[in-house]
Formats: sequence, structure tokens, C-alpha cells
Amino acid sequence: MTREELDDRIIRCARIGDLVPFKYCRGAGNPFCPTIIQCWACREDIGQYLADNFTPEEIESGLKKPEGNRVSRIVDMAKSYRSDEPKP
Repeated sequence: MTREELDDRIIRCARIGDLVPFKYCRGAGNPFCPTIIQCWACREDIGQYLADNFTPEEIESGLKKPEGNRVSRIVDMAKSYRSDEPKP
């Protein structure tokens, strides 16, 4: 499974309370959102996706819960998402 294969799939993100594409989930952390398995396991073979696209070290790192409170994490995620947008 390629890294971009699931990018257009959409799900409601419990962390931010809105619909997001899979592309957001794979870019919302280091290296991906730590809740990616909980959110996507019922819809996709997320274990296979992670195994195909990340090293065991990246998977272990990515599944660790982030430090800080919820508000600071939301602000950090928003900054991360905005940095992906094309600049005018």
C-alpha cells in the first residue's frame, strides 16, 4: 500500500471535531497522528499501511501520546496543517 493511497478518504477526527482526509492524519504528528489506529482500524487495514510506509522505529515513535495539554496540541496541529498549504 503506497503512502498516498488513502489520502482522499475522509473521517471525523475526534481530536479536532471535524471531518479530515487521511492525508491530514498521516501528517498531524511525528510521523503521524498517534490515534491513527483507533480512528481508521474499522475502515482500513491501517496496520498494513503503517508497516508498508514506516519503519518500526517511526511506528513506535508515532504511537506515543503527545505531551502538553489538549489546547496546545490543537494549536500545534493547526500550525502543522497550515504549513502544508500552498503559499500565494
